[in-house]
Amino acid sequence: MADNKETESTNMSLSQMLIVGFIIVILLGFDFFFEDRNLKISYRMSVALGLFTLFNVHMTIKYYKELRNAEGKQGPKGPSGEKGPSGEPGVCTFSSECGIDDAASRIASEISSRREFEEFFKTDPEYEKFKDNIKNNIFEDFEDSDATEAQQNVYKAVQAIILNAKTTQLKPDVFYDKVFKKPRQPL
Repeated sequence: MADNKETESTNMSLSQMLIVGFIIVILLGFDFFFEDRNLKISYRMSVALGLFTLFNVHMTIKYYKELRNAEGKQGPKGPSGEKGPSGEPGVCTFSSECGIDDAASRIASEISSRREFEEFFKTDPEYEKFKDNIKNNIFEDFEDSDATEAQQNVYKAVQAIILNAKTTQLKPDVFYDKVFKKPRQPL
């Protein structure tokens, strides 16, 4: 049934052929009103040229309608574009689960169990205060305190670790093993 509709749209229908034939007969009928032979020849040539032009216009419109929505074959892939801007920090889009829940306290727990960054603090109370500040997500105090430059750098590094933990797509244990250099200490 679909093939039949395509055939009807691409071929001239019987009524269109009759109309075109009628126009040709009328135009050639005017030929009898001319007595001069040269005038008859130029009239016939003008009619033929006019019919040829109309036929070209008809075919152009017909094939334009057919081809304007036709899909061609897939071409080769083009060159890659420029890299886009990076996304907002803290947003995970490619994973159904994103980040480590309660990152600050879990990082503090990992630091404690691995005894990470212990070498930067002179006494145990300083180290305990450091872990408590991380667990409670308090980072403002260390810049104004009497912390050494190395201790301030440790705080900054832990802030970055917590931010990464909130947005990571890795499992927590894999993330901790990648971030911390010391293994977990047995309790």
